Order: sequence, then C-alpha cells, then structure tokens
Amino acid sequence: MLTRTVRVLLVFGVIGLALAGCTPQVTQRVDAARGAVEAARAAGAPARSAELFQLAEQNLKESESLLARGDGLSVLTSDSRAVSAIVAAKAAVTTSRLQGEVDRVEAAAKAANQQAMQAAAGAAADAAAAAEAARVADGRAQQAGAQVQQVQTRVEQVEKQTAELKSQVASIPPPVTFIRYVVKRGDTLKKIAARPEIYGDAGQWKRVYEANTEVVGRNQKLRTGLVLLIVKP
Repeated sequence: MLTRTVRVLLVFGVIGLALAGCTPQVTQRVDAARGAVEAARAAGAPARSAELFQLAEQNLKESESLLARGDGLSVLTSDSRAVSAIVAAKAAVTTSRLQGEVDRVEAAAKAANQQAMQAAAGAAADAAAAAEAARVADGRAQQAGAQVQQVQTRVEQVEKQTAELKSQVASIPPPVTFIRYVVKRGDTLKKIAARPEIYGDAGQWKRVYEANTEVVGRNQKLRTGLVLLIVKP
C-alpha cells in the first residue's frame, strides 16, 4: 500500500513539474498579448475596429484571470486565450490603419469638391471668368470623382480584408480541456475509452494513450490508482 501511494504521489509530482515548466512560457505569451492590445489601442482600434479590439481585450482578460489561478488546466487555457488576443489585436491594428487611410482620402475628396463649388460661385459675375471657373471646376470634379472611385475601391478592399481577418479569428481552435481519470482494477485503455464519460468508443483508446504516454509507458499496462489526463474536445 505504501509503495502504491508513493507511486501516485510521484505521478502527480511529474505532472505538476511539467505544467510548472510551461508557466513561464505562458506568462511571456500573456505579456505579448498585453503588448499587442496596447499597440492596437494606440493605433485607434477602439474607434475604428471596435469589434476586433473588444475581442482582443476579452481574450486578454480571460487569459490573465486563468493564469492567475495557477493550476495546470487554467495555465493551458490561458495560453490559448493569449494567442487569440494577439491575433485579434493585430487584426484590429490592420483594420484601423486601413480605415484611417480611407478617412483621409474621403476628406481630401470632400475638400476638393468644396473648392470646386466655391470657385464656380465666385466666378458667376463674369461670364468669361465663369466659363474658366467651370472648366477648372469640371477638372476638379473629375479628379474628385476619380478619388471617390479610389475610396470606394479601397473601402471594398478593407471590407474584404476585415472579413478575412474575422475568418482567421473564428478559425482559432477552442482551448483544450482535460479531465482526470483514476485507473481502477481491471481497466484497460480500451475500457477507459469506451466509458460514456470519456469517449464512449473503445476505438478511441489511442487518444488516451497518446495523452499519457510518459505515464503509461510502452507496454501500455495500467496500474490501479494511476491518474490519467483525458483530452476532451
């Protein structure tokens, strides 16, 4: 009995050390996510790309909260949330910059139209001047029309890029969830996989084995009381 207890404690110790080794890397990832969100804020993303910026902030807060818990599963989930925050923040920066460029072009086109109208109104008293003003205004109007067309094309490009970025964010896989299972007398990998609360399918035994290779060993023999980590989709 004493030997079995010692083995169980050793297994828990190995798992704890493995997860603890991941914590510094996850902490660095959370710091990177925090920097990415601040960069997005500085780029004006809250106003120009509110949806993506809010998504980045939400994932960052969840990542920080999970990391603060300190347990293994929370640390793993925190890493996934930090990656999501970085992707969303970078997408928000790109969208914000493109929208800023669109705003500048639209402002320039509007100013050109106003100048053309003022020139036409000021030359109305003199027919010759009016004709010249009309010619100038027409040229400016054509330039403004070309700029508006460029703006519309740019807006379409921005919308397309935004849709692609949202698709990338949506394609981020959900965080991996683990449950712990204590091996009982007579258990095998197939019997465990077939349990309803695990996979309900004995053919999924390899998933159990691959997640616990270091603990189970190559002979795939299970010891009563051994703790396995089961990956749940």
